Amino acid sequence: MRVLKKILLAAILFVGVFLICLMVLFFFVFGDHVERKESIARSEATNFVNFPLVNSATNIFIYTDVGGLQSLDAYTRLTVAEQDLTNQINLIIATDNARSNSSVQYERKNADSEMIGPPLLHRWNKPISWWAPEKITNGFYIGKKESYAYEIWVDENSGTLFIHQND
Repeated sequence: MRVLKKILLAAILFVGVFLICLMVLFFFVFGDHVERKESIARSEATNFVNFPLVNSATNIFIYTDVGGLQSLDAYTRLTVAEQDLTNQINLIIATDNARSNSSVQYERKNADSEMIGPPLLHRWNKPISWWAPEKITNGFYIGKKESYAYEIWVDENSGTLFIHQND
């Protein structure tokens, strides 16, 4: 009888551990949240970006992927008036530094010096054609390759900013 109790207890323990492992696996596989918005108005975009937008911000595209363990990969493209380029960049950096209670020093470089390709998409998402900082012919890159810091490619001809943030 004691042996049977031990076997039953071991089986219950095994099933419990198996169910916990199954829940953890489910969390890792299905715990992803993807937000994708294309050509949205400034008023709507303020709900999806982590920084203020200047009044002239238009033509806004957003792709954000938050993974099961809260990994973050965010891509934003927007166009601003030429006179607002510097102000928009400063708003992004100042907001990020205030939120993270830090003072990340962003370096300005040639636009092609820190190029990254389009986001890696889940198999069920269509490709993102609007992420194209490699097409910049007159512009610059300002950013930092640190967790949660921003990388910004600026097309000075069109006033388009390509903004990337990840952890």
